[in-house]
Amino acid sequence: MDLTDNQIQNILSSYKKKREREKKYYHEVLKYDEEYKNKNKQRSKEHYHNKNKEKKKEYYEKNKDILNLKSLYNYYLKKDMLDKFKNKHNEKYNILVSKGIIVT
Repeated sequence: MDLTDNQIQNILSSYKKKREREKKYYHEVLKYDEEYKNKNKQRSKEHYHNKNKEKKKEYYEKNKDILNLKSLYNYYLKKDMLDKFKNKHNEKYNILVSKGIIVT
């Protein structure tokens, strides 16, 4: 099935127009519809409880140490005390640098 350049351009432009219409409809109508919001919340809760609860738990258990280090780093970053973090927690700082979380 070979398509000409003109057919490809028509397909792409119709797809872009469709996406723009959907985006506009969402931001003007669905976003403010309470029934839609409630159904969407319920669907996402079910998805989380039925499928992803165990995956999330495994991810956090596996990466607990790194997540704690990132949290500690972000605390010092927010307080603008990175030099204290480097001095006080040098090993933790080096771990974050080696993991590529902090780019120096």
